[in-house]
Amino acid sequence: MKKSIIIASIVIVLALIGGGVFWYVKQGKELVNMPVVENNNLEEEQKGNELQGEEIDTSEWLTYRNEEYGFEVKYPEEWIIKEENNKFTFIDPDNYDDFYKWTEMEIGFWDNIDNLEEKILEPFKTKYGYKTLDDLVEKDINVFSYAYIYIDNVNVLDIHFTGESSITSYNIPSKKKYNSYILVDIRTYHKLKNTILSTIKIY
Repeated sequence: MKKSIIIASIVIVLALIGGGVFWYVKQGKELVNMPVVENNNLEEEQKGNELQGEEIDTSEWLTYRNEEYGFEVKYPEEWIIKEENNKFTFIDPDNYDDFYKWTEMEIGFWDNIDNLEEKILEPFKTKYGYKTLDDLVEKDINVFSYAYIYIDNVNVLDIHFTGESSITSYNIPSKKKYNSYILVDIRTYHKLKNTILSTIKIY
């Protein structure tokens, strides 16, 4: 009686093992023979990323150059330049209908600046008592951030102003004129901002 129980148990165990092996082999074959499904959405995303990374051709752009301060920058040929009080405003004619978009870029100059941060804080010190740029960012709702970055191998202070205009102001020290700065304001979210920055030369 005991022998028959043992034999029956062995048969059951072997049957289970055999069934498991058969199922595993069958599943393996099905996985190997499964068709490859292409992810078209992924391909479209990759194409989109490639287009976004495509360089913009600036060979037909015009160049604004200022020999006094040793500065130049390129801009689209259809843009218009207006000069007033030694400040140059660059306008895209297509954006005249939108008050906050028609000024794409502005260039101005500061002379005889011993301390750039103090110069920037002048209007804020009188009105609000801000003493540092950190104060400015922390307490003024119209100032988002500031940072020191490199443009054409020159250390430049950039300040991001928020609000309707939303501009980034680049304070570029002049190599030609002692204690002087070139001020370049560009709309922060302008599609050409990074391209314009890449064309800046300081000499």
